Amino acid sequence: MKTLNDLKKYSCEQRPGLAERLQARRPRLKVVEALVKLRRMYSLSQRALAERAGIPQPTVARLESMSEDRIQTTEKIVEYAEACGVHVGLVFVAKDDDQCAILETVSLSDDEAVRHFMADLPNAVEARQINGPNSNGGSRQATV
Repeated sequence: MKTLNDLKKYSCEQRPGLAERLQARRPRLKVVEALVKLRRMYSLSQRALAERAGIPQPTVARLESMSEDRIQTTEKIVEYAEACGVHVGLVFVAKDDDQCAILETVSLSDDEAVRHFMADLPNAVEARQINGPNSNGGSRQATV
C-alpha cells in the first residue's frame, strides 16, 4: 500500500510545477490548519462558529478551504478566531543558525490586555529563553 507521501511524490513527478504550487501554498495551509484546530479545540461546528461570528456558514467553509480563489482577508481570520473566543497576533521571527529572535509583534485585537501581552512577548520570551517546541510537539505558551 502506498503512503500519502508516495502519492504526493508520484503526483509531483507526473504534473510539472505541482511541487512548486504546493510549496507556495504551505503558509496558507498552516493558517487553515490552525483555524480548523482552533474551532475543534472549542468543540464548535462551522454553523455554531458562523452564528457566533455573525457570518454565513459558507464563509466559515471558505475560510477553511484551500482553493486558490479562497484567499481570505485578515479581517475574516480575526472574526473567525474571535468567534472561538481567542485573539489573533502576528509574530515576526528572525532565524540565525539555531537561534530565533522575535523582531516584531502585532496584535490584531482591540483588547488592551492582548495588545500589552503581544508588546511584552519579545521580552518575556527572551527572559524565559523559550526556544522551540515543547516535549509534546506543540508550541510553548508564555504568560506575561
